[in-house]
Amino acid sequence: MNHSESRQKNNRVSLFELPLDIGIDSKGVLARLDTDHLLLSYLNPYAYSIAKSDQTYASKLGRFDLVVCDGIGIQTAVEAVFRLTTPIISLDYSGIGHDYLQAGSDRGNSLCLVGSKNDIVETAADKLRREYPGFKEITAFSGYGESPEHARGFIQREKPEMVLIGLGMGRQEAYLLELVDSGWNGVGICVGGFFDKLAKPQLNYPKWSEKTRIRFLGRLVREPRRLSRRYFIDYQPFIKKYLKYKLSRH
Repeated sequence: MNHSESRQKNNRVSLFELPLDIGIDSKGVLARLDTDHLLLSYLNPYAYSIAKSDQTYASKLGRFDLVVCDGIGIQTAVEAVFRLTTPIISLDYSGIGHDYLQAGSDRGNSLCLVGSKNDIVETAADKLRREYPGFKEITAFSGYGESPEHARGFIQREKPEMVLIGLGMGRQEAYLLELVDSGWNGVGICVGGFFDKLAKPQLNYPKWSEKTRIRFLGRLVREPRRLSRRYFIDYQPFIKKYLKYKLSRH
């Protein structure tokens, strides 16, 4: 199944002009990961800040086979606009990270990580080597300097079956699409800040925020300096679109 055919099978909608696959749950995503070729990303409120500055972002995201709902903000907007409930699916250990990594390990895949600072991504790779010994090989490249270019050459040459990209929204999607356009055709997953959480478990969501389903508040408590800007400034484009929609319904 190629990427175009795969997208046609999804219940894909346009949420404030960005693509999102709704109705698919974690099991459905993991079933799709059993294929040899899949591009997987996510949509959260920050995506609308990226789309505001990058007019090509929507079309790039539209080329992904699956774009899942990441966070209660997007879930709430889906309920308001489409009168449907869609599951929140995180691509790190708070969601399906364990499962897709275990699947890759069970298949004996090669795994490549690209993103974060060098010491962080190397620590993350070491942790994955211990936890998932079935991977044939796990290589890691930083997301800074010449490292992403070196990673691109390695991936094009060695063709690992699974690639995790943590370069931040916008950059990570573009990077994976460039790999596909250059001939690589495996399972590519955008993981945002997953490598940082792997290397520093203290950055993971507090248990109380998981239980109450307000993980964004838990993250804010853990990383107030970085996430204050994210939530109170970078989320404004999404909030404005959501409020505009709500006001137009009255």
